[in-house]
Amino acid sequence: MEDIKTHYDYIILGTGIQESILASALSRNKRSVLHIDGNEFYGGNECSFNFKEFLEWIMAVKNNTQSKDTINKFYDTYRDINVNILSGYTSKTNETETEGTNINKFTQQNNQTVEEFIKQTQNSFEDKLVLLKELIKDNRQYYISLLPKMAYCRGPFIDLLVKAGLGNYLEFRSMEKTFIYNNNKFEHVPCTKEDVFNSKQIKVIEKRKLMKFLTFVMGYRLEPEAYAEYKDKPYSEYIKTYKLDPKLQQVILQAINDSDEGLNDATTEEGLKSTYKYLKSLGKWGNSPLICPLYGGGSEISQAFCRSCAVYGGVYMLGQTINSLEYKDNQYHLSCEYNFTSDHLISSIDYLKDTSDIETEDYYKAIIITDRSLQKDVDISIYVIPPNSINNNKNRILLIQQGYEANCCPKSKYIVYLCVKATNSSKEELENVIHQLFDDKIEENEAEKEKETENNDKEEEEKEEDNEDEEDDDDEDDEDEDDDEEESIVKPKAYLTVTFTQSIRKQKESKFKNSDSLIVINDVLPGLAMEESIESSLSIFRQLCPEVKEIYTEPKEEEEEEVKENEEEVKEDKEEVKEDEVKEEEENKNEINDEKEKKDEN
Repeated sequence: MEDIKTHYDYIILGTGIQESILASALSRNKRSVLHIDGNEFYGGNECSFNFKEFLEWIMAVKNNTQSKDTINKFYDTYRDINVNILSGYTSKTNETETEGTNINKFTQQNNQTVEEFIKQTQNSFEDKLVLLKELIKDNRQYYISLLPKMAYCRGPFIDLLVKAGLGNYLEFRSMEKTFIYNNNKFEHVPCTKEDVFNSKQIKVIEKRKLMKFLTFVMGYRLEPEAYAEYKDKPYSEYIKTYKLDPKLQQVILQAINDSDEGLNDATTEEGLKSTYKYLKSLGKWGNSPLICPLYGGGSEISQAFCRSCAVYGGVYMLGQTINSLEYKDNQYHLSCEYNFTSDHLISSIDYLKDTSDIETEDYYKAIIITDRSLQKDVDISIYVIPPNSINNNKNRILLIQQGYEANCCPKSKYIVYLCVKATNSSKEELENVIHQLFDDKIEENEAEKEKETENNDKEEEEKEEDNEDEEDDDDEDDEDEDDDEEESIVKPKAYLTVTFTQSIRKQKESKFKNSDSLIVINDVLPGLAMEESIESSLSIFRQLCPEVKEIYTEPKEEEEEEVKENEEEVKEDKEEVKEDEVKEEEENKNEINDEKEKKDEN
């Protein structure tokens, strides 16, 4: 004990992304940091697990096995977990050894996890064992995230990684496509010029209107008078002034924005800002505005910043049972394996002792391991289900799909995350979406049919490759669209479906006032991008260390630079739109003249 330092400038509880960013920033700026987590893993509620760890997490939440002696409330945020295993799975496999030596060996090797998991599910004994054996065989290839997030190609997260020198610690892959559910199928969301003009689902006149709107959004801050009348009115009303097709209006409100819940209730100013943030990230790395962190994301990002903290002298203790935490004599006193004190405390909301001062908001979520993508030849992708899409759902439901390209599962497997804000109807709506999009049962002889289908698909692909040079571009596009429609008919098999409720906790502002000595980190909201939590971390750091400016450039300055960079591009786009409008007017005049001439002749 004599060799252990017991007093620090900061004690930080929890290794979520926000806490880890703050630990790195403080340590780099010569503050002594002790970083503690009651869990044995990094990431807090944004962590990722391999498959076996995921099963253990399910059991821990179901049985609430966290020690009552600790103040850590990590598992309390999750509840109502239900697990479903693909029914009839044994008929698909060639393994008839469910009572043989291999299965016995498997249960011995994974005894505690498998036995506990089997007790909690209702499928047949054979189904459970055979499926679990296959999934656990690839245990370390799975990185299942409790809160999957992506990052915008242009935004505070990427800037922070670059300026903190952590870019080499993390890997990313571009999100490939965004889809929106319409007329009982998913349709690709067009958001770049190429997408818009290559789309065969949008009429020519609608393409021009959409491009006119998107061009305006990219330079909207240069023309505040253009939307001044609608500034505080609903965004949906302002969009109507562009006379877009209702389907395209839905796309803008539900998919082309950075909002976690869509923009139905947003003001015009909020909506334009949200759509702009989405559009400004296009083109930096491919045609996607978002990049996906590999290996599950949350834990990897947290570890990168924690590694940075440790390099600059930060001390780490994971898996600690925190027995007590109190404030006295102008210091924080923490008791775990050892006793520590600090001048400042930064704490995840997991460690707040008095839960009566916390307000919560519930979300219904699902994690599904499937055998195929929701859309053909698409790996990392986003799917938006707007209101009134499936069984008259009232709530927007967001799906994030990750596959082998995201390094989070083996080849031929995909992980799909579903999330919806809890209301009286949203739990049932989530279940309806799962039943609509996924199969949870394999019928007899279906395995043989699937093999035939796979062989036919391979033959068709070979034929397509041979004929590629002979076919023109239009025919290829038509063929691809037909293939997508055929693929959407074949539902992915849901090998494992886990549904649960998560309570997002937030300190009540009336009772908690963050001071220079105490900072409480609220739970991160489910949703698409991590920008909000990054900006929150940086704001807290500026509050703690107002004299430090080099770790991150002020967002306002960056935005001004981006506006200047985009001015020329916006002007060029506007000129193109004007040229299109002139052409359209000339075409209309010619049509009118032709009609007059025909009438005169008659």
